[in-house]
Amino acid sequence: MLGQMRSAAWIAAWVCFASSASVFGDTINTIDGAHLVGTIDKVTPKEITFKTKYAGTLTVAMDQVASFASDTPLTTQYKDATTVTGITILDEQKNVRVASDSLSSTSTLDQLQASWVAGTAPPQESLFDTRHWVYQLGADLTGKSGNSDERTTNIVGSMALVSKKDELRFYGSYQTAEQDNDQTSDEKIGGASCTAFFSDRGVGTSAVNSRKTNSKTSICVRRLPAVSHGGRSTPTCARCGFGSV
Repeated sequence: MLGQMRSAAWIAAWVCFASSASVFGDTINTIDGAHLVGTIDKVTPKEITFKTKYAGTLTVAMDQVASFASDTPLTTQYKDATTVTGITILDEQKNVRVASDSLSSTSTLDQLQASWVAGTAPPQESLFDTRHWVYQLGADLTGKSGNSDERTTNIVGSMALVSKKDELRFYGSYQTAEQDNDQTSDEKIGGASCTAFFSDRGVGTSAVNSRKTNSKTSICVRRLPAVSHGGRSTPTCARCGFGSV
Protein backbone atom coordinates (compact mmCIF):
# COMPACT_ATOMS: atom_id res chain seq x y z
CA MET A 1 0.00 0.00 0.00
CA LEU A 2 2.81 2.39 0.90
CA GLY A 3 4.51 1.61 -2.44
CA GLN A 4 1.28 2.36 -4.31
CA MET A 5 0.87 5.66 -2.46
CA ARG A 6 4.42 6.64 -3.33
CA SER A 7 3.88 5.71 -6.97
CA ALA A 8 0.64 7.72 -7.11
CA ALA A 9 2.35 10.68 -5.48
CA TRP A 10 5.24 10.48 -7.96
CA ILE A 11 2.82 10.43 -10.92
CA ALA A 12 0.87 13.38 -9.54
CA ALA A 13 4.06 15.34 -8.96
CA TRP A 14 5.29 14.83 -12.50
CA VAL A 15 1.91 15.56 -14.09
CA CYS A 16 1.87 18.77 -12.09
CA PHE A 17 5.44 19.55 -13.20
CA ALA A 18 4.52 18.95 -16.83
CA SER A 19 1.51 21.25 -16.57
CA SER A 20 3.60 24.06 -15.14
CA ALA A 21 6.38 23.52 -17.71
CA SER A 22 4.05 23.51 -20.72
CA VAL A 23 4.52 27.24 -21.15
CA PHE A 24 8.20 26.69 -21.79
CA GLY A 25 8.31 23.50 -23.90
CA ASP A 26 10.82 20.66 -23.67
CA THR A 27 14.09 21.49 -21.92
CA ILE A 28 17.65 20.19 -21.91
CA ASN A 29 20.29 21.09 -19.33
CA THR A 30 23.88 20.43 -20.41
CA ILE A 31 26.82 19.67 -18.17
CA ASP A 32 28.42 23.03 -19.02
CA GLY A 33 25.37 24.88 -17.70
CA ALA A 34 23.45 25.61 -20.91
CA HIS A 35 19.64 25.55 -20.74
CA LEU A 36 17.97 24.72 -24.07
CA VAL A 37 14.27 25.14 -24.77
CA GLY A 38 12.51 23.59 -27.76
CA THR A 39 10.96 20.27 -28.81
CA ILE A 40 12.52 16.85 -28.30
CA ASP A 41 12.30 14.89 -31.55
CA LYS A 42 14.25 11.73 -30.66
CA VAL A 43 16.28 10.36 -27.77
CA THR A 44 18.78 7.49 -27.88
CA PRO A 45 21.50 6.46 -25.40
CA LYS A 46 23.97 8.31 -27.65
CA GLU A 47 22.22 11.61 -28.45
CA ILE A 48 19.12 13.80 -28.42
CA THR A 49 17.66 15.39 -31.55
CA PHE A 50 16.17 18.72 -30.48
CA LYS A 51 14.18 21.23 -32.56
CA THR A 52 14.40 24.91 -31.71
CA LYS A 53 13.01 28.14 -33.18
CA TYR A 54 16.28 29.98 -32.69
CA ALA A 55 18.86 27.46 -34.04
CA GLY A 56 16.94 24.91 -36.09
CA THR A 57 17.49 21.23 -35.32
CA LEU A 58 20.26 20.45 -32.85
CA THR A 59 21.89 17.13 -32.02
CA VAL A 60 23.25 17.00 -28.49
CA ALA A 61 25.55 14.14 -27.45
CA MET A 62 24.12 12.33 -24.45
CA ASP A 63 27.41 12.51 -22.53
CA GLN A 64 26.96 16.31 -22.60
CA VAL A 65 23.40 16.17 -21.19
CA ALA A 66 22.91 16.66 -17.46
CA SER A 67 19.12 16.28 -17.60
CA PHE A 68 16.11 16.81 -19.84
CA ALA A 69 12.33 17.03 -19.47
CA SER A 70 9.59 16.72 -22.07
CA ASP A 71 6.55 18.97 -22.04
CA THR A 72 4.43 16.59 -24.16
CA PRO A 73 4.32 12.78 -24.08
CA LEU A 74 7.12 10.75 -25.62
CA THR A 75 6.92 7.07 -26.52
CA THR A 76 9.84 5.32 -24.85
CA GLN A 77 11.09 1.84 -25.68
CA TYR A 78 13.59 -0.09 -23.56
CA LYS A 79 16.03 -2.74 -24.73
CA ASP A 80 13.70 -5.52 -23.51
CA ALA A 81 11.05 -4.13 -25.94
CA THR A 82 8.88 -2.69 -23.13
CA THR A 83 7.21 0.43 -24.55
CA VAL A 84 5.53 3.18 -22.51
CA THR A 85 4.18 6.63 -23.32
CA GLY A 86 4.10 9.67 -21.08
CA ILE A 87 5.91 12.78 -19.87
CA THR A 88 9.58 11.82 -19.90
CA ILE A 89 12.57 13.12 -18.00
CA LEU A 90 16.21 12.22 -17.51
CA ASP A 91 17.34 13.14 -14.00
CA GLU A 92 20.86 13.98 -12.88
CA GLN A 93 21.41 10.37 -11.79
CA LYS A 94 20.85 9.27 -15.41
CA ASN A 95 17.52 7.63 -14.66
CA VAL A 96 14.83 7.77 -17.34
CA ARG A 97 11.40 8.43 -15.83
CA VAL A 98 8.15 8.19 -17.78
CA ALA A 99 4.83 9.20 -16.21
CA SER A 100 1.22 9.50 -17.31
CA ASP A 101 -2.12 9.65 -15.48
CA SER A 102 -2.17 5.86 -15.11
CA LEU A 103 1.42 4.60 -14.99
CA SER A 104 5.00 5.36 -14.13
CA SER A 105 8.25 3.77 -15.24
CA THR A 106 11.85 4.24 -14.15
CA SER A 107 14.95 2.75 -15.76
CA THR A 108 18.60 3.58 -16.20
CA LEU A 109 19.77 5.33 -19.36
CA ASP A 110 21.76 2.31 -20.56
CA GLN A 111 18.49 0.33 -20.78
CA LEU A 112 16.94 2.89 -23.14
CA GLN A 113 16.47 1.84 -26.76
CA ALA A 114 14.85 5.04 -28.07
CA SER A 115 12.25 7.72 -27.31
CA TRP A 116 10.27 9.69 -29.88
CA VAL A 117 7.25 11.98 -30.13
CA ALA A 118 4.09 10.04 -29.28
CA GLY A 119 1.92 9.30 -32.30
CA THR A 120 4.72 9.62 -34.87
CA ALA A 121 6.58 6.88 -36.75
CA PRO A 122 9.21 5.05 -34.66
CA PRO A 123 12.81 5.90 -35.59
CA GLN A 124 15.19 3.34 -37.07
CA GLU A 125 16.86 2.99 -33.66
CA SER A 126 13.70 1.43 -32.23
CA LEU A 127 13.07 -2.30 -32.12
CA PHE A 128 10.04 -1.91 -34.37
CA ASP A 129 10.47 -3.17 -37.92
CA THR A 130 10.22 0.08 -39.87
CA ARG A 131 10.64 0.03 -43.64
CA HIS A 132 12.85 2.72 -45.12
CA TRP A 133 14.39 3.63 -48.44
CA VAL A 134 18.10 3.21 -49.19
CA TYR A 135 19.63 4.83 -52.28
CA GLN A 136 22.90 4.18 -54.10
CA LEU A 137 24.38 5.96 -57.11
CA GLY A 138 27.81 5.62 -58.72
CA ALA A 139 29.63 6.70 -61.86
CA ASP A 140 32.91 5.71 -63.48
CA LEU A 141 34.53 7.65 -66.33
CA THR A 142 37.72 6.30 -67.92
CA GLY A 143 39.69 7.09 -71.03
CA LYS A 144 43.05 6.97 -72.70
CA SER A 145 44.82 8.38 -75.74
CA GLY A 146 47.77 7.21 -77.80
CA ASN A 147 47.72 4.72 -80.64
CA SER A 148 43.95 4.75 -80.16
CA ASP A 149 41.53 7.00 -78.29
CA GLU A 150 39.19 5.19 -75.93
CA ARG A 151 36.47 6.38 -73.55
CA THR A 152 34.17 4.41 -71.27
CA THR A 153 31.28 5.67 -69.13
CA ASN A 154 29.55 3.54 -66.46
CA ILE A 155 26.60 4.71 -64.36
CA VAL A 156 24.94 2.43 -61.76
CA GLY A 157 22.15 3.10 -59.31
CA SER A 158 19.68 1.36 -57.06
CA MET A 159 16.89 2.13 -54.64
CA ALA A 160 15.58 -0.33 -52.06
CA LEU A 161 12.74 -0.42 -49.58
CA VAL A 162 14.22 -2.47 -46.74
CA SER A 163 13.15 -3.83 -43.39
CA LYS A 164 14.46 -6.50 -41.05
CA LYS A 165 12.32 -9.13 -42.81
CA ASP A 166 12.35 -8.24 -46.49
CA GLU A 167 13.79 -6.05 -49.20
CA LEU A 168 12.33 -4.68 -52.45
CA ARG A 169 15.11 -3.40 -54.72
CA PHE A 170 15.09 -1.60 -58.08
CA TYR A 171 18.40 -1.26 -59.86
CA GLY A 172 19.89 -0.30 -63.19
CA SER A 173 23.10 0.55 -64.99
CA TYR A 174 24.21 2.15 -68.23
CA GLN A 175 27.52 1.66 -70.05
CA THR A 176 28.78 3.26 -73.21
CA ALA A 177 32.23 2.98 -74.79
CA GLU A 178 33.95 4.52 -77.79
CA GLN A 179 37.19 3.78 -79.64
CA ASP A 180 38.47 6.26 -82.20
CA ASN A 181 35.00 7.87 -82.28
CA ASP A 182 33.34 4.54 -83.04
CA GLN A 183 30.86 3.28 -80.48
CA THR A 184 31.88 -0.17 -79.21
CA SER A 185 29.38 -0.61 -76.38
CA ASP A 186 25.93 0.69 -75.52
CA GLU A 187 24.40 -1.39 -72.72
CA LYS A 188 21.40 -0.65 -70.51
CA ILE A 189 20.45 -2.93 -67.62
CA GLY A 190 17.44 -2.63 -65.33
CA GLY A 191 15.68 -4.89 -62.90
CA ALA A 192 13.84 -5.44 -59.66
CA SER A 193 14.15 -8.04 -56.93
CA CYS A 194 12.22 -8.97 -53.80
CA THR A 195 13.87 -10.89 -50.95
CA ALA A 196 12.44 -12.29 -47.70
CA PHE A 197 14.89 -12.80 -44.82
CA PHE A 198 14.17 -15.74 -42.53
CA SER A 199 17.77 -16.03 -41.35
CA ASP A 200 21.18 -14.74 -42.43
CA ARG A 201 20.43 -16.08 -45.91
CA GLY A 202 17.67 -14.84 -48.16
CA VAL A 203 14.82 -17.19 -49.01
CA GLY A 204 11.94 -16.71 -51.43
CA THR A 205 13.68 -14.31 -53.79
CA SER A 206 12.37 -13.45 -57.24
CA ALA A 207 13.43 -10.89 -59.82
CA VAL A 208 12.52 -9.39 -63.16
CA ASN A 209 15.48 -8.01 -65.12
CA SER A 210 15.85 -6.30 -68.48
CA ARG A 211 19.05 -6.00 -70.49
CA LYS A 212 19.43 -3.86 -73.59
CA THR A 213 22.70 -4.12 -75.49
CA ASN A 214 23.28 -2.37 -78.82
CA SER A 215 19.51 -2.00 -79.34
CA LYS A 216 18.83 -5.68 -78.48
CA THR A 217 16.61 -6.30 -75.47
CA SER A 218 16.31 -9.51 -73.44
CA ILE A 219 14.22 -10.26 -70.37
CA CYS A 220 15.21 -12.57 -67.52
CA VAL A 221 12.43 -13.65 -65.14
CA ARG A 222 13.41 -16.36 -62.67
CA ARG A 223 13.78 -17.40 -59.06
CA LEU A 224 17.14 -16.32 -57.70
CA PRO A 225 19.44 -17.83 -55.08
CA ALA A 226 20.65 -15.34 -52.49
CA VAL A 227 24.27 -14.59 -51.73
CA SER A 228 25.05 -13.31 -48.24
CA HIS A 229 26.96 -10.02 -47.91
CA GLY A 230 27.67 -8.87 -44.37
CA GLY A 231 24.57 -10.41 -42.84
CA ARG A 232 22.21 -9.31 -45.65
CA SER A 233 21.51 -11.43 -48.68
CA THR A 234 21.64 -10.00 -52.19
CA PRO A 235 19.89 -11.92 -54.99
CA THR A 236 22.14 -12.75 -57.92
CA CYS A 237 21.00 -14.29 -61.18
CA ALA A 238 23.27 -17.11 -62.31
CA ARG A 239 22.15 -16.61 -65.90
CA CYS A 240 22.54 -12.88 -66.49
CA GLY A 241 24.43 -11.68 -63.38
CA PHE A 242 21.82 -9.19 -62.27
CA GLY A 243 21.45 -8.32 -58.61
CA SER A 244 25.07 -7.41 -57.96
CA VAL A 245 24.42 -3.66 -58.14
